[in-house]
Amino acid sequence: MKDRKLQKLVVVTSDPNSVVETDNVLLIPKWQGEDDDKVLLSVTRLLLEHLRHLPAEQFKNGVDIRPFLQEVNRKFSANPEFYSQLEAKRQSSLQSSISKIMK
Repeated sequence: MKDRKLQKLVVVTSDPNSVVETDNVLLIPKWQGEDDDKVLLSVTRLLLEHLRHLPAEQFKNGVDIRPFLQEVNRKFSANPEFYSQLEAKRQSSLQSSISKIMK
């Protein structure tokens, strides 16, 4: 991580002890080998959605992603099913949007 701007760095891991700079860690459940695991897709969508809704001024000055990562980690720590529920909500919303379009 030398010479990296830490406010722009995201480390996705299931083991918080695997990195030194814990403010940049996004914790996920350990992969158990399931073929239908969508946690990484959920994480990617979550990060992109967060960035998409930020004001343009924040990009000019540099976005510090760490407070967002800490908030997500708090939610995941409180609820290990956080990512699964997030994906289920996304799927439900997508189905609802498709249904509206098809009417």
